[in-house]
This record gives sequence, C-alpha cells and structure tokens, in this order.
Amino acid sequence: MKTKNGSKLLAAWLLLAFLVGNPSILLAQNAEVCDNGIDDDGDGLIDLNDSDCDCVDLIANSLIPNPSFEEMTCCPDNEAMLNCAVGWIQASAPTTDYTHICGNTQGNLALMYESPQPYPDGEGCIGFRDGRSNGQPNYKEYAGACLTETMEQGTMYRLDFFVGFHDDPGSLTFDLAVFASVDCDNLPFGFGDFDFGCPTNGPGWDELGEMTVSGMNEWKNVVFEFEATRAYEALVIGPACAPNPNVEQDPYFFFDRLVFAEQATFETPLASIEGNICDGPVTLTAEEQADASYQWYVDGVAIAGATETSLVIDPATDVQGEYVVVVSTPAGCSNSAAFSAVIPNYTAETSFEICPGESIEIGDEVYDEEGLFEATIPASDGCDSTIVFTIAFEGMFEQTIDDSTCEGSYEYNGVVYEVSGTYEVSIDSPTGCDSLITLNLEIGSDTEQLIFAGTCNEVPYILNGEMYTMGGMYFQTIDNAAGCDSTIMLMLTEYQPFFSSFDAMTCEGVPYVWNDVEYSESGVYMQTLVSKSDCDSIVTMTLAVMQDVMTDVSYEVCEGQEVVVNNQSYIEAGQYSQMLTASNGCDSLINISITNSPSVSGQVGFEICEGDEIQVNNEVYNAAGTYTQTLISQMGCDSILTVNVSTFPPMSGSSTFTLCPGESVMIMGESFSTPGVFSQTTIDQNGCPAAMTIIIENFVVEELSEEYEFCLGESITIDGVEYDQPGQYQVEALDQQGCETVLNLNIVGLPGANTDVSFGICDGDEVTVNNETYTLPGSYIQTFDAVNGCDSMLHILVAALEDASFEDFYEICWGDTLEVNGQSYTETGLYPQTFTAANGCDSIFTVNLFVESDCEACIFDQDFNTGEIVINRISPDKNELSLVFDGQSYLNMTLCLEKSFTLVAALLIENEMYYQEGFISPECIVMNEDKLNNLLQDSHWKSTQKFDFSNAQKLALEYPDLHMSQLNFEKLDYLYAKVEQNFKKIKVGGSFAMQLR
Repeated sequence: MKTKNGSKLLAAWLLLAFLVGNPSILLAQNAEVCDNGIDDDGDGLIDLNDSDCDCVDLIANSLIPNPSFEEMTCCPDNEAMLNCAVGWIQASAPTTDYTHICGNTQGNLALMYESPQPYPDGEGCIGFRDGRSNGQPNYKEYAGACLTETMEQGTMYRLDFFVGFHDDPGSLTFDLAVFASVDCDNLPFGFGDFDFGCPTNGPGWDELGEMTVSGMNEWKNVVFEFEATRAYEALVIGPACAPNPNVEQDPYFFFDRLVFAEQATFETPLASIEGNICDGPVTLTAEEQADASYQWYVDGVAIAGATETSLVIDPATDVQGEYVVVVSTPAGCSNSAAFSAVIPNYTAETSFEICPGESIEIGDEVYDEEGLFEATIPASDGCDSTIVFTIAFEGMFEQTIDDSTCEGSYEYNGVVYEVSGTYEVSIDSPTGCDSLITLNLEIGSDTEQLIFAGTCNEVPYILNGEMYTMGGMYFQTIDNAAGCDSTIMLMLTEYQPFFSSFDAMTCEGVPYVWNDVEYSESGVYMQTLVSKSDCDSIVTMTLAVMQDVMTDVSYEVCEGQEVVVNNQSYIEAGQYSQMLTASNGCDSLINISITNSPSVSGQVGFEICEGDEIQVNNEVYNAAGTYTQTLISQMGCDSILTVNVSTFPPMSGSSTFTLCPGESVMIMGESFSTPGVFSQTTIDQNGCPAAMTIIIENFVVEELSEEYEFCLGESITIDGVEYDQPGQYQVEALDQQGCETVLNLNIVGLPGANTDVSFGICDGDEVTVNNETYTLPGSYIQTFDAVNGCDSMLHILVAALEDASFEDFYEICWGDTLEVNGQSYTETGLYPQTFTAANGCDSIFTVNLFVESDCEACIFDQDFNTGEIVINRISPDKNELSLVFDGQSYLNMTLCLEKSFTLVAALLIENEMYYQEGFISPECIVMNEDKLNNLLQDSHWKSTQKFDFSNAQKLALEYPDLHMSQLNFEKLDYLYAKVEQNFKKIKVGGSFAMQLR
C-alpha cells in the first residue's frame, strides 16, 4: 500500500504547531550528543563525562534484572510497592518504596521525601529507610534480586549504581552495604521481623563490603568491586549493619541504575600500545571488530576526526590525559581500558662529599667544586629525571692528643720522642683524605717536696685530702704533672688561740668603725684576728649607741600672724628645723610646722523648679541668680560662700500613637483606644510638673487581594492551607501595619493544553506523531509540559480507512463496444479497474459486462421469487428501454408476473434523490415509459422522501434498499417520470431502480 503524503503532511503540521506552543518540549529534545565535544544538554558535562553517554550494553548485560526499575506491572501510588518493579524482591520485612514518574513528574507523591530530579536513568527508582525515629535503629529496608547468572568463584565483579540524597539534615550521609547469598531461596530474609536488621543477622548471607556515601539534593555515582569467593545467586543492597547515628531524624535515601556484571565487561583492553610517551609518539590500537565504528576520547571529550582503529599521540602537540576508545557494534558499545598519556616528572635529591682537589661525574658533567647543582639524566623508562645534589669537601681530619710518660721517652706513629713538647703528625683519615694530629707530650720523672705548716686548737690541716690535727712529721706520695711519683714531707706545728675585750660608744646615726667594720646599733660584737703565730685572736666589743633628741611642734594661725620659737620668728607657713646639742652630747632636733588658715571661700549650686524656693544658712532663695554669704570659720577666720541658684522652665510635649482598630495603648497607667487628643500632667526628667498632649490615631485598614495559579488536578498550599479547587476564598491576615484584615484569595486553575488530532490510515500504512509511530486504529495519548507548566495532552485518533470495492453491470448487444473510463470492452466478463479513492486508499471498480446475442426476448414463464430489475439505458427516442434482471438483459420486454411484489423506485432530480415504493399485483407488464409513469402515479405509493445525494456511499449505507451500488449516473442518457401530481415530466440524467421482494 502507498503512504498517504497528505496524512503525513497534516501530522507534521500538527506536531510543529504543538511544539511551538510548548517550547519546553523542544528543549527536552536537546539531548547530549556523545561524540562532538560539546555540552549539548547544558548540564556542565561533555560527552563521556555525561551519564547520558553510558554504553547501553552495560545495562543490557547486567546480571541484575531491570537495573533501572523501568519495567513495571503497576504504577506506584503508595509506600511499599516494590512488587510493581519487575525482577525485584522485597528483601526485608521493612518495605522498600518504589517510585516512577508514570505521567507525574514528581514520582510517587505518597513517599515521605521526593527524590532528586532528574533520575540518573529512565523514570523510576527506589527509596529506603536506615532506621526510624521512634527508637527502631534496626528498622532497615533492603531490596534484593536473583541474578540472571550465578557468580563464578574467583572472578572480579563490579556493581555500578547511583545513590540519591534529599536535603533533610538526617539524610545527608550513611553507610551502605552489599550482601550476597549462594541460594536465591534465602530471599526474603528476617522471617517477618521488622527489627531484624541486616541480612547477616541470620544464616545464608555474606557481607561483600560497605562504604560511606554523602550528598545533598543530588545523585552520587558509586562503584563497588569485589572478588566472588563463592558461587552467589542472589544480591541484596541497602544500609550497613551498624545503627545510623541520625536514626531519630528518619534517614531516607534512594537507589537507581544498579548495573552488576563482571569487571572485565565494563571495559575492553587495547589491542596494542606502541611507542614511549617520553621520547616520541605513542600509537594506540583497538581490537578490530566486524561492523564496528570507533571514536577516540581524551579525558572523556571526543577527539574530532579520531574514528579509526588506531590513534597516534604526539607528546609535542597533543594534550596529556586519559585516552579511551568507544567501540560501537550492532550489539551495543563498550569502552576500552584507559591509557594515561602523561609525561612523568622524576626528581631526586642527594649529597656528595669529596676530598679537596678531587671531582665527581654525573651524567656528562664533571663537578670539582662545592655548591648546589641540578642535572638532568635519563630514567629507566626513557623519560628525563632531574637530580638536585650538593657537593661538599671533606676537610682534613684534625685531632689533639695530650699525653705524658715517666719513662724518659715516648713513641707515636712509629716516631720516638724524648723531650716534652708539642708535635704535629700527618696521617691518612678513614675517608682517605689527609689528617693532622697535634701531640702535646709531657716527659717527666719522680720529685720530692717539704712543707712547713701549723694548726690551732685542733683545727685540722688538710693536704691533698688528708686531715692533720696534731703537730708532727707526715709523708705523702702522689703523681706529679708528668704522672710520675712526687713525695711530700709535712712539718706540722700545733698553736693555741688568744682572747681579749673592750667597751665603745657612738651617737645615733654615726656608725662606730672597728677594723674597717661599721657598727650602728648597741650590742656585743666579736672579731677573730690572726695572731703572730697564725692562730685565732678573739676580741669582744660592747657598743652603746646614744639616741639623738628630736621634737616636733606645729602651729596653725590665721594668714598674716607671727610665730616665735627659741627666739626665731616665723610668719610664712612652712616646715622649719632647729638643731641643738642634747645633754648626752648628741644632736637635739626641733621640727616646726606652721600652717595658715586663710579665708575659706567656696560655692554651692541648686536647681529648682520654677516657683519653688531653697534655704541656705537661713537665707531663702526663689529666683535664679548668684548670691554671696560671709561666715566665720572654726579657726576664727573669714569664710566666703557663693550660692548659685538656677530654675527649670515648665515643660510640655505631645506624643502620637497610631493603633489598629480595636487595639489600645497604656500611657502612665491610663488606657487609650479611641482616636482623639488627650491631656495628662506628669513629672518630667527634672522632677518638675509637665503637661503632656496625647494624640490617638487609627490605621486605615483595607482588604488585601492575592492571586495564585495551580494546575487542575493538583493542589496548592497557602499559609499551611491546601486548596484543590479554583475559586474566591477569604482568610484572616495581617496588613503591612500589622493590623488584622481580610485577604481575598483568587485561586485560578490552569488547564493543561489539550489538543485533538485525527488521522486515517489505509490497511498496512502507519502515521508518526512526535516520533511515536502508530500502525493500528485506536485512541492514543501523548503527555508534555505546556507553556503554563501544567500537563499538556495530545489526543490522537487513528481511524482505519477501508479500500472501496464496487461494481457496475453493463449489457450490450453483440458487436457493440462498451467504453468505461477509457477502457473498451466487447465480451461478457468481469473487468477490475484500480483507482485512488477519495480517502486516499485503493479503490477497485469492477465492470460486469453481459453481451446479448439476441436482443429481442420475452420471459413470460420466469419465476420471480426475488431479484432485481435495473433500468440501465433508455434510447434518445424513448422507444428502447434496457433492463437487467438477474444478470440477463432484455429490450422492450414484457414481464409476466405470477406473484405480487413491491416496487422500489428512486429518482435523481437536480442532484437530489427521491425515493418511493409501492405494491404490484401479478400481471404481465409491458416495460415501457408509459407503464413506468403509471406505476409512479399509483395510489399505493408511499409519500416521497427527499435525500441528500452528495455522498452516494453514505446514502447507500443508510438506505440499503436503494441498492446504490447499482447506480451508474454516467451510462443513463434520459429518464422521463412523474413522482407526484405536482411534478411534471422532467428530463434528467440519473438512474431508476426497481427491486422485487
């Protein structure tokens, strides 16, 4: 069948009109292109760095069925509906939650938290708890699956998945764990115990590992790798076994796209790596595969034009980074192992010590001086290696040796010395450099010494640590400076001490000096002196210190009076001294203090309220001013007091208070609520009476109005109240002054943009709308986001168009030719013609031709039980009438009827169909024009019915008795007939039909 271009054009036009009205749909079509080096979807990630470019065959090859939760048997609308996700098992008694968009962009609205958007892969994910706030730390939710293949022991596996976080403080981090079992019948676990905890609390489960994951309003990609130590059949993922420390905050998280497969399937090793990045180009070659295409990437970004099996990396021009190739085949795609094209920077530090005059060779350079140097030498892999080193000269080894001998000679380093002195000896050091030894040598012999000494009063005499207390001769033998023996002879004489005493006197403040020692206080003092025999001479002194006489006198007089002391006159105030001689011969001191009592002057200040008075020293003051009082001080001297008086002026003020209607304000114990002007007397800050004017005003309160919009079928929450119906609402509110008022809410419901389109398709054809192809008749719905943010639905009606098949009967005499649609026919037969019908489908028109050899016949004996008579042709002179009865043609025939029948007549006049039917009794009917006219005027006819004949097929369906398939308007030339009396004979082109019943 041919495609109907008109239908496709209409579908394309409707799609364009729908997308122009919904620009968000156009944006959604802007997906990431994975090989152009451009961030096509604007998420900041380019090519392979975008999860949109993950190879789909990883998910297809995942040992976990339905890894992205896309296949489902029901749309989740409540908690604990993991059973809707195909292939997943509710592993624990606490139930994991399943969420899927299912036409709702927010997913499962019944869950306690909303998952971050968009999902990493597809439109579904699962949510789970890690404990509950009502004191259930082991209320942990797990999801499990039976693997499509049993793990092979000793094989490395990788679990690549996403963990989702919302923004609740208790759900920003948790420890996740992966568990496995060798028997899938161990799913579920926990025996229905809601506080069972992790799977390993029971038999049959091994923990493969755990890790800590954190995030906020985002999805985090997590990769978990392990070696299978057993042939595991089932896998479970969820929280780790330890209680979550944030359990009181209801920690809740999400999982999506859990791809699990052998580690080797995640990447394909390169076939070969030739060259060294340090000294020239490197050629990477991928394994060649049939019907494969190749794209090379560096750091996840496509390299323009790099689509061959090999890639040459020139370190002089190409960037350093991670290189991979994506191999795409009809079966899927795979990433190669990464090649790190990074030139390493090898560095090392060391130091060298050499003897002066020597050198060291590093690389191609020779170094013979001290200092800090840097040299570049080739590493073992051919790359440059930088060595930083210091060179220092190892100085001459110098040492000093002090030694002595009593033998008369000394040997060192093969040389014999017989005289004391300092010698320099040159020898080789341990490092091979010259060394200088300084030898201080003492060559000595034995000596003798005689010592004379004395001791007194058994005080020991000490010689070389030995104590001696009695007179006599003593001997000691010690080592001398040369280490030789030294003999000491001590002659010790024993003496007795000498005692004496005397009295002494001095004045206070004049020290007494005895043997250069000063004494200032009375007492008994002893000094030990040395007698001429070198023994102690002990002298005792008794000292008396005489006191000086000191007298203090003071005088206080009025200013200008005279004071006389010991014939000395004093007028000025001050401190004076007189030195006299006391009876004990020491000084007598008189200290004289003279002070004046001047006229006392001072001032005081007073502040009074206007009209008050103040009394000072019996003087009354009631006006502001400065006043002077003369008084007598207690010393009898004049005293002047200045009194300063100031008054506070009367104060007044006003305060204005603006209140909400019905409110009041308390001012100095009095309540005011009515607008107006009021007076109060109060005490001001100076304590004086003050007049206060109080003005009370009211705020003008007006009703407020706000308008909100929401999508019909959803709801909107305003100030904690949920509204799900549009309309006018009144609520209490506070205006900008804080007064109570009425808030009129106008809540408008926004409808989705619903569009209806219909298409007709022929059998075997198809129609495509928004990349969706429809091949069967039916009603379909597509959902998008409208420009107002609400759901927009496109209703698509696909109707089946029938192929039109009909035929027409023709009769000609032998030798005549029938022309139909440009085709000529001369023999009896069925001739199909194919056209395109008005609905665009194929139309088959069959020409049913009968060629009559004898054009004159009569059927007087024909049995008319049923049949159809069709007037096929009337000659221009109205003498010939061509009839068809049961496929046989007659001309100017006479019908002899043995049974009655109903005649149905239809007439087309000016493109309108008129239809009648009547009863015919058995008789012979001469089928000519007059007979037909008489039949049409017979009283048995029913009233005429008028039909619209513009659609012949529709009329034929509604009135099948008309046998419209037999009408042929092109073959009839003339027909004369009367329908009713008010119709006259009219010449028309059309058809006349009769049906026997």
